[in-house]
Amino acid sequence: MSRIVRVVVVRSLSFTGTTWLNLVLGSHPRAFTLGPPDRVMNLPPDAAADACRVHGERCAFWTDFFRQRHADANFFVQLAEFADRDVIVINNPLPHGAAQALDHPQIETRPIHMIRDGRAIAASYRRKYPDTPFLDAVRDWLHPSYSTFDYDDADPDRLCLRYESLLADQRAWLPRLAAHVGLDYDESALRFWEHTHHITAGNAGTIAMVRLHEGQTLPDSENRAFYAAQLERLRDDPTTTFADDRWADELSRRERFVFDHLCGDASARFGYQRDTFTLDEVDTFRRELARADGT
Repeated sequence: MSRIVRVVVVRSLSFTGTTWLNLVLGSHPRAFTLGPPDRVMNLPPDAAADACRVHGERCAFWTDFFRQRHADANFFVQLAEFADRDVIVINNPLPHGAAQALDHPQIETRPIHMIRDGRAIAASYRRKYPDTPFLDAVRDWLHPSYSTFDYDDADPDRLCLRYESLLADQRAWLPRLAAHVGLDYDESALRFWEHTHHITAGNAGTIAMVRLHEGQTLPDSENRAFYAAQLERLRDDPTTTFADDRWADELSRRERFVFDHLCGDASARFGYQRDTFTLDEVDTFRRELARADGT
């Protein structure tokens, strides 16, 4: 009988904690974390050494997989057979790319839609792209995708998550994730860094926690120090909230107003409490926005 492969498809925006969720869901003997699938699916066979973001060129898994891969067969089915796994965890497959490979008689999809406080997303974006004006980042990059993100926690066919709620009570959420995915996860999955992963793309900081646990040497950086500190906290108690609320100190009142002006309605729809502003702040910030827009 042909193997039935369950593919967990996480839909999310950038900087939403998706890599963390992927690694947790892949921390089961019958699951494999792939991450965003399009990059690895499009790699030529002689570039297999560039596939693994954990082990790099030392990774024999992807080299061996590419050696036996058949270009005319379904990638996910082949990967499940090669890894001897029932579940493949991916996120945000491109509509005209990897998503098309999900339409296959041996594949069942388990969709998860995860959102995060847009203020945290905006702050993360600015950390990565500090030269982009905050207004431009929110108006041109965040608002179009955030305001239209498909989130409906009443839909029985998918699991909708708020990143912060998931982190705040991981023990309560783990059985729900297990039921949705169809695997018997236990709390060892929360110690994702202790499991073997061959993820091919994702947040470098979260992946660095796996690499640090394995004793790999990483370049010095502010983010390296941040994630090293997080790993030490989580080693003591993996259900401790993976705290990344830097945005609360990083965003000015004006920047919070910009976010609320453009994305506040969507944020409230996702269940986040909006910022409030004094009348003087509203008057001042509105005039500043009007000048910035040239009106």
